[in-house]
Amino acid sequence: MIKKKGLSQIVATVLIILLTVSAATLIASFLIPFIKSQLESTECLNYRDYFSFEDEFGYNCFNETQGGKLYAVSIRAGSVNEEKSNAIAGMRIVYLSATDSVSVDVIEGMNRGDFYMVNTSLPITIPKSGEVKTYVFKNSEIFSKVEIAPKLKTGKLCEVSASVSIEDNQ
Repeated sequence: MIKKKGLSQIVATVLIILLTVSAATLIASFLIPFIKSQLESTECLNYRDYFSFEDEFGYNCFNETQGGKLYAVSIRAGSVNEEKSNAIAGMRIVYLSATDSVSVDVIEGMNRGDFYMVNTSLPITIPKSGEVKTYVFKNSEIFSKVEIAPKLKTGKLCEVSASVSIEDNQ
């Protein structure tokens, strides 16, 4: 008569090892992409409060004209080092009403008939660290709020960093 007790212990050990490897592979296949996507989103942490609206110049309002409404907003870039400032490609400005929204992707050098800078006919420039620029958007809709979000050179659009309510300036 042959005893097989030693063989069953080897089979059990191999099965436990296979089960452990399978579980580790399954967990890794879920965790690695999850952690990788979370790390990519930290790219915007340094730019969370980069842009803000500046009230000092009396803008952040709209005026009625015969051709529609002119929405003016003054935007300040935060004070950061040059490396961080150079990572900014532009910004997204979103004009919000109770029922609609219109977004304008603002990038350096753009020319757009319904969006321009105050007191200049030059192409659009993005405020650098510590600068304030005032932009005008012409539209027929009535917007009550404006939001701004930084856009990085990597193509990443960050979360909204500031918002302001706008009122009729008449």
